[in-house]
Amino acid sequence: MLSLNLARAVMRGELTPEQAREKQVAAEQQLQNGQTPDLAAKLTLDQQQEGDVSDPDTAIILPPGRTR
Repeated sequence: MLSLNLARAVMRGELTPEQAREKQVAAEQQLQNGQTPDLAAKLTLDQQQEGDVSDPDTAIILPPGRTR
């Protein structure tokens, strides 16, 4: 779940890849210490279809604040 949540954040522009790597390392350390980091507790993926799913050239997931 952690990796999926971080990948989603990078894809949406909420984190840079470098920031995601740093968060991954910090979360792995928490897991080794017996703690559950927030990013690993549950999936943050939404079931949203913002684009035209019948058109393969239309973005399905848009960056935050951006509309078609």
